Amino acid sequence: MPAIVKIPQTPSEYEDIVSYLKSNTIPTHVQNNRITKSNFVRRCKKFVVDERNILYVPTVCDNTEKRRRVVPKYDEELRKLILERFHNQANHRNYHKTYSAISENHIGITQEEVQEYVNKCTACAINTSIKEKTDMVSIVSRAPWKHNMHLYVFEIPYCSADASNNRCYTLPKRCI
Repeated sequence: MPAIVKIPQTPSEYEDIVSYLKSNTIPTHVQNNRITKSNFVRRCKKFVVDERNILYVPTVCDNTEKRRRVVPKYDEELRKLILERFHNQANHRNYHKTYSAISENHIGITQEEVQEYVNKCTACAINTSIKEKTDMVSIVSRAPWKHNMHLYVFEIPYCSADASNNRCYTLPKRCI
């Protein structure tokens, strides 16, 4: 089982890792302590950086090496863009499918974040509420007049339909 990668929490952490991977220079705040320095170097070995200073985590699947982009905790804009792309632009999939698609190419976005985003999605809320309506029951009759139609008469205080008593009546239909 591969080791779990600790995602950079701050921009300075991210930049420290990138600068170490690019030029092998250890940041000054890490150089003083031998244990901290060793931990930092070990942590950096789990990452790969490209020419645009983007961090990736190399993974091996089916004997092919694949890179997953690191999504830092502090980069809310990138997180939002990824969630929108993999959920909104993919026909509003449920959170399991959205998370699976994200985790194939990215690391750092949790299932809880994806579930929260999907739960807050207004398009999904509308579609789910329509699909899950339990109060709508279709009535199928196998015999004529099996279901009776009842009329209810409601009085509305004012309407110009009947000028003699200033009342208007509506007759809504209701199936029972």
